[in-house]
Amino acid sequence: TIMSENDIILKWVDFFNKKKENSQIFKTSFIHPSYKGYNPMVETNENLELIGDRVLDLTLYHYLYNKFTDSISKKQMDDLRQKLLSATGLEKIFDALNLEKSVEKPPNHKLTFNSKVKHNIVEALVGATYLEDGYEIAYNFITELLKKDLKTKITELEDYIIHK
Repeated sequence: TIMSENDIILKWVDFFNKKKENSQIFKTSFIHPSYKGYNPMVETNENLELIGDRVLDLTLYHYLYNKFTDSISKKQMDDLRQKLLSATGLEKIFDALNLEKSVEKPPNHKLTFNSKVKHNIVEALVGATYLEDGYEIAYNFITELLKKDLKTKITELEDYIIHK
């Protein structure tokens, strides 16, 4: 069965809602660094964000390798990964999963959910997914939610490579 984009979103919303209830690492992935000023003892999502960033890179390289194997150079693969990362925008995942309401911040702290904040929260979520559920689940999370953007960008980039 082919899942619609909406079904995929609902699948991951359900997955993360269950995880958030039962997993400290998933709760931590939503604790914004500003919370440290309110409670210095709390662990924020910064380390998970760092791990998520690396898992995201690995996932995109893995995806590109499977897609192109030996037909592109290392430099082209680096360029593609960078373009995919900037083109797909993790903030789309943040918005699609409606993560704003889950972010922990100090009381009365006005947090602007700009693209950097959204990007960081999703990276932390990727890091938590990887640590708790492994690479395969993290890979599926990223590629399923970015599939439409990945396909569009890859088609554009394939045209670019062919006509270069």
